[in-house]
Amino acid sequence: QDTPVVYHKDETPKPIETDKLSLTERFVDEAGNELAPSEVVGKDYVKDQKYNVTGDAKVIDGYYLTAMPSNAEGTFGDENVTVTFTYAKLGKIIPVDPSGNPIPDAPTPQYPNDPTNPSQTTPNQPVPTIPGMTPEVPAVTSENPGKDTKVVYEMDKYSLTERFVDEAGNEL
Repeated sequence: QDTPVVYHKDETPKPIETDKLSLTERFVDEAGNELAPSEVVGKDYVKDQKYNVTGDAKVIDGYYLTAMPSNAEGTFGDENVTVTFTYAKLGKIIPVDPSGNPIPDAPTPQYPNDPTNPSQTTPNQPVPTIPGMTPEVPAVTSENPGKDTKVVYEMDKYSLTERFVDEAGNEL
């Protein structure tokens, strides 16, 4: 004799593999060019699950993080999430004469990254050495990591001393 079995639809369906959502991080410059490889940081998220990747911004040599992406923290909806971290080029130290004109052939070093903070530069950067010139400051700290800092250099002052001596080197 057959035994009838009655099936009822679950009120809370279990997620199946196709319900899994992923979280991808991208690292790009302001033009959208990739600066570091994209990373899938999770493939097992589900709808309504919270995520927070604010600590995932990278230090990228020569660039600084312009702002934390608005979706670096949130809750999954029905679709995968991509968080895009946007970076801009770091500024430089620009040696200039007292009139504000760049000094020809002077080095213009780019600020170095702060190794612990992707949105900052390392403070107290020494200014370049230019033979025959003296800078107004020995080091700079950038207030805006994307803005160049002009440093005024003055020509070194030299004095000329004339000595009058005889053939034996005696002062006359």
